[in-house]
Amino acid sequence: MIRKVLAVVIASTITLSAIIPAYSADSDASVYSFYTDNMLFRQNKEAVIAGTAEKGSVITAELFDNGMNFAASGEAIADDNREFAVCFPAPEGSFEEYTVVIKADGKEIKTLKN
Repeated sequence: MIRKVLAVVIASTITLSAIIPAYSADSDASVYSFYTDNMLFRQNKEAVIAGTAEKGSVITAELFDNGMNFAASGEAIADDNREFAVCFPAPEGSFEEYTVVIKADGKEIKTLKN
């Protein structure tokens, strides 16, 4: 019985940590916690960055190569449920590392590296 309860608690903790946004102290906007450094996007497909923000906030995601040269961007507006999903074209597959800068109403809320 204790093993079952422990398994449920562990599973719940893992599930909640994947869906609860990682909040920034300076902003009510955040991306979901599973968006981290060193993550991969599928090549030649639309990349999606999602999270929560105040209704009507304009969220942008900008993709830069190693030299911080602009490569792509996307924009979304937080909906009535405070959710957003910014889409932008992912580059061709390579070993090059990229940086994604996410902003809410022009203010940086997260930078994803590599």
